[in-house]
Amino acid sequence: HTLRSCLAFLPDLCIVNALRPVSRPLEEFNGVAMFADVSGFTVLCSAYGTGSVNIAKLKEILNRVMGSIVDEILMCGGDIVSFAGDAIFAVWRTSSTAERSSILPKIMRCSIHIQSAVNLVVDKSITLRVKVGLSVGKMFAFHLESNCRNHVAVVGPAVKDVNKAEGCCTAGTIVCSQKFFDEFPKNNQFIYHQAKPGFMQLWPPKNTTKTAVVDFLEGLGEGNHVTLDRDKVVKKISDDLVKQDLLKRYIPDYLRLQLEEGQGTAMASQLRTITTLFISLVFSDSANVSREHESVQDALACVDDIVDKMNGTVNKIFTFDKGCTILVAFGTQGFKMNDDPRRALKTAQMILPSLQSKVTNFQGVSIGVTTGQCFCGVVGHEDRHEYTVIGHQVNLACRLMSNYPFCVACDESTRKLSTLPSNTFSVLPPKVLKGVPPGGLYYKYNGTAEEISDGQFKVRNSIDATADKSGRIVGRAREMDALYASMAAIEGTDLGKAPNIIVIEAQAGFGKSRLLDQYVLIGQHRNYKVIMTHLVIDEMTTPFYAVKMVMYKLLELYKPANSNNKEGVIARYVPEYMRPDMCLLNDLLGTRFKRESSQDMSFRNLRK
Repeated sequence: HTLRSCLAFLPDLCIVNALRPVSRPLEEFNGVAMFADVSGFTVLCSAYGTGSVNIAKLKEILNRVMGSIVDEILMCGGDIVSFAGDAIFAVWRTSSTAERSSILPKIMRCSIHIQSAVNLVVDKSITLRVKVGLSVGKMFAFHLESNCRNHVAVVGPAVKDVNKAEGCCTAGTIVCSQKFFDEFPKNNQFIYHQAKPGFMQLWPPKNTTKTAVVDFLEGLGEGNHVTLDRDKVVKKISDDLVKQDLLKRYIPDYLRLQLEEGQGTAMASQLRTITTLFISLVFSDSANVSREHESVQDALACVDDIVDKMNGTVNKIFTFDKGCTILVAFGTQGFKMNDDPRRALKTAQMILPSLQSKVTNFQGVSIGVTTGQCFCGVVGHEDRHEYTVIGHQVNLACRLMSNYPFCVACDESTRKLSTLPSNTFSVLPPKVLKGVPPGGLYYKYNGTAEEISDGQFKVRNSIDATADKSGRIVGRAREMDALYASMAAIEGTDLGKAPNIIVIEAQAGFGKSRLLDQYVLIGQHRNYKVIMTHLVIDEMTTPFYAVKMVMYKLLELYKPANSNNKEGVIARYVPEYMRPDMCLLNDLLGTRFKRESSQDMSFRNLRK
């Protein structure tokens, strides 16, 4: 059941690739591409505000609408590659031009049904409509790896065409590329018209009804297209732990832990204040697709490494002609920090020099940074869904990235909440941003001289944390003395007697988070390995969740090199006399240490 739940987060492209004897980082295929973009979601998220009742209602509407689109695509045999916020990108892989042409009527019917399913008015008089772009041709799947998780991205001529086709759409229309139109079986009684040069509007036709069009398409048959049976996949890899680990690498860490604990994703959807980064990377002309794949892989690894160290998460990666776009979020479940806006801006500052040194054909980067309330959660269908972020602030970050190239552009909220000096920002010239009310102030972040080492803030040279025990905060001498005493014992020879736990307890608003931030700064200044784990209310009911998160980060079990050999990594740190008891870690860390058959080492028995 857990494995089946995990597969719902993955497209067929990833599953098929993982089932091969040797997975391929790059694969080529031909087929049909669809891009379905729902308009009205951003307004919907803003209208529903906060509160558990509103969150539940918002989640119900989002999943009803997105679930309807997913359902139509799955019934039509499509493979949903990704959820791009309030949009869905899907492909149909075909082995020949004849097979591809035979399923075009089926895909057209699917597109019309999507239009009917999504054309609705929800509460508060908000209308949701959908735009559908279609194309055919060659595509390439990039299977990308990083320290934290794997991603998949699809590029190629068909992807370029489907993005342009969707860009030609208005709400309620279906537009296709010229190549799709040439292969599509047409009825001379229907009038199709050109949306833009090279793109044709198929729906709605000007001189006929929906019923007449659907009747015509149904008369052409279903075509021949074989889809992946996921239940057979579960049976096939039920005993193959290496394949299972490879597939689970595509799922965010904390969601994977929830699934392995049998909690599902019911509590993963929330309205949260997050800081969003949209990062657009431009590369020089690539000689071939292999070079392009190498550039995207290097760029993702570089960005993901910095984001992870700054306690953010890479949510999505999209590719386009001569580059890629990466969506990063600070403040999602399990990663909330008091200074997320500041960390996001620092991350943006660190990305440019890192890319220049690590990506050979890198040309430039544009970054949009915004802070505000967004919907963060699992969106889609019970058989296919993803964790995504949706909201006005996410869209605004994308607009800032697009309209202010080759700089770090941020909104007023991010500037204020970062608490960075005003002289580190300069006002950007006003521009009309699509879908954004006029009159907003936007800023260019110029960076600061604050020291950063390996992705972490360091104490400025003007402050000597060891000389002034109260550091940057006032009235916390006792708490700071406890930290320094613990450090002194650890750094001394009598490690076994070191006070290794400090618990800070106080009422809300008394400065617990501020004190912990100071602990982190001092620890980093003294070259300690600092690990931060945050719990939200639904995670507090999971036994040993905090311990598990700390152990995963401490031992770096999330890295690809370690995730398939957790037992070997852990054994390096366990004395010989304790190794017979390592089976106690099986339930905690998902390891497979052998135990005596007569031993009951479950958590339930140990509690007894």
